[in-house]
Formats: sequence, structure tokens, C-alpha cells
Amino acid sequence: MLSASLPENEPHRLVALHALNILDSSPDVRFDCITSFATEKLDVPICLITFIDAERQWFKSMCGIDATEVHRDISICAHAICEITNNHPRGRIFEVSDTLDDSRFFDNPQVVNKPWVRSYIGFVLQTDSGMNVGTFCLVDKRPRKFDDDEIDLIIELGSMAEDLVNGHYSNKASND
Repeated sequence: MLSASLPENEPHRLVALHALNILDSSPDVRFDCITSFATEKLDVPICLITFIDAERQWFKSMCGIDATEVHRDISICAHAICEITNNHPRGRIFEVSDTLDDSRFFDNPQVVNKPWVRSYIGFVLQTDSGMNVGTFCLVDKRPRKFDDDEIDLIIELGSMAEDLVNGHYSNKASND
């Protein structure tokens, strides 16, 4: 198993992540609606909104698993935040169609044991300053390649999660 390397900007990335004040925050129905909708519409057993801290991957929202975090060393999302360097939404997709055919993941504990990750797709979440802090990701227990329409939906839902993370939402009802 190959653990993800650290991004070159890791100290700054961690400062940006911690400034969001999202780690270890309470569940939020807005995030849970996104993950629940994604599992249904994209027919996947697992969907997560995750954040990569110094030693762990923490789950802000999870659908299909009970864990709330995993060690960063076994995190596929840690690879995503390190390997994605594009700020354009379409360029922030990290996809592994078959983890057993990928030298980085074929022996990962999450692949060979529960939750049996066989395919993975993630949209890298960024801060307003462009720091990669986490992912909106979907996992299937079978090999899978997502089509363009599915990727468009993943980008849209990931962008919604990112807007929530960065505080780009309004409570219009309270302004009326």
C-alpha cells in the first residue's frame, strides 16, 4: 500500500483547514442531504464529505458507513488532495475505476477489508484561497467508471458542499 505524500503546501493547507472550524463539528443536515441524495441518484453504497487533517481523514457527512474517521495513511482522499492541482471544477475529479488494478490501492485495508472499496470518485473541496482540504467522494463495491452526466452531477453536488464549507450560503427565510 502506498500512503499519500504530503502536499508541498501542507503547513498552509492545515492552517486553512483549521480556519474553517469544521473539524469535529456537529452533524449538519445540509451536508447529509447532499450525501444521501448522491447515494440514491448515483447508485452507490457509500458517499462521504471528508476533510484531511494532519493524521486523519474526518467525515463531516457519511452515508453507507458508520465510521467517523480513518487514519490518513490509508485514505484514498489523501491521494486526491495531493494529486489534484487544478482549480477548475472539472479538473478536481479524482477517479479510480478499479482499486485492485491500481498499485496505490490494491492492498489498502479499505479495499481488502470492510468497506470493500472497489471504485472511488472524489471531487476535491477547496477553500476560497484554493487550498485542497477535503473531498466529496463516492465509493462502490464493484469496478465502475462514471459517465459524463454522473461526473457533472458529482461536480454540482461537490460544489454545493464546498459552498457550505466556505460559508457561501444564505438563509433567505431569515432575511424576509
